[in-house]
Amino acid sequence: MGATKEALLALSLRRESVPVPELGDGAEVIVQEMTAAARERYGEGLMYEDPDDPDEKGEPRLKRRVGSLYARLVAFSVVDEDGKLLFGEGDVERVAGMPARVVERIAAVAARVSGIGDKALEAARKN
Repeated sequence: MGATKEALLALSLRRESVPVPELGDGAEVIVQEMTAAARERYGEGLMYEDPDDPDEKGEPRLKRRVGSLYARLVAFSVVDEDGKLLFGEGDVERVAGMPARVVERIAAVAARVSGIGDKALEAARKN
């Protein structure tokens, strides 16, 4: 039986709690699957135009920004109880300043619930 428009639009976003023992006993954050729109914004922020490296036509070459890969995943995925993002795009640099062990733990769950596989993360890290 085929899916209906209403059924597809009614799909809920997956959520998972991630322990953050560094904040005390029982401390955790909620990681929520990205919407398609959020996933697009997440990906767009990983790219930039490099005016110092023009292509054959003299246009700035598009390059991948990798320094904020995990921090962006956290910023685009950690929500409060109501599903509202705790961080905004402007917080990515601050998230990047958090302990790596915490960011990587949360980012690993964020990638999994949003369907961002290890191969995609590895490719982004290499470019």
